[in-house]
Amino acid sequence: RDLLFIGGENTRSEGGNWVACMTHYVGNLTARFCGIGPFPHLVFLRAGEFYRVAEGKIIEGRIIIDLPDLLCQIGQNPFMQKLGSEILFPPPATQDGILPKHREKSSQTLALVEAMLADLAQYDPNSFASKNQTGPNGYWHPQMFWYGPAGIGSNYTYPGFDVDHRIPFLTAFPDRRGGNHFCRIGDGDYAAVSGWPSMKMTHKGDYLGIKATYKACTLRVMDFYRCDNGKIHENWVMLDYVDLFRQMGVNLLPNDVVCLK
Repeated sequence: RDLLFIGGENTRSEGGNWVACMTHYVGNLTARFCGIGPFPHLVFLRAGEFYRVAEGKIIEGRIIIDLPDLLCQIGQNPFMQKLGSEILFPPPATQDGILPKHREKSSQTLALVEAMLADLAQYDPNSFASKNQTGPNGYWHPQMFWYGPAGIGSNYTYPGFDVDHRIPFLTAFPDRRGGNHFCRIGDGDYAAVSGWPSMKMTHKGDYLGIKATYKACTLRVMDFYRCDNGKIHENWVMLDYVDLFRQMGVNLLPNDVVCLK
């Protein structure tokens, strides 16, 4: 069940035409999957997907599946600490995320997101604030929603985003450098970006119950945005935390499943 399905020309050096979707695979977990289950009841397997298309064929695909969220749904939360609200990702408030209209706004939407990401890259180490994020001239709408993966959870308004994600993450990974994206596309009021990996950082502080390891880490990222009237209203985020925690020496999956690089 797709929440978002958008497409456009990639503005990054890799180029190409890409489609991106934020989706759930829905069904009863009647057999083991990646060591999880069985659990013969309804589950929603969350996934973010990017596909490069040429001459009517898919020639490249990148997928992040939120396996920790699946564990949470069957009562086996792999994290030692909880931050935001663990919810099923909702569709856009405007209910228009599947093949959106107003494609003439695509470049404007992507430009807004890219400006936000550029300013977000730098932050005050004391307040954790980045310039131009909030306020009358800020990028984010005052009633913005940020939907995060299992472990982080979702939150409402920028202060909620700060408390539930930004401050804990920057405390743990203060030297993080992101934005290394292989794909950025805009489609109407929507934009999507992804890096494989997007971030490089060092685990210098405790995070989600894991003591600082001082190990160098990378993080695969997928971000989906809905914008309107010059503001970002909603942000759906997929992070490959199975891979990140593996680098921190922790296997989030059941013991009989090895997390491969």
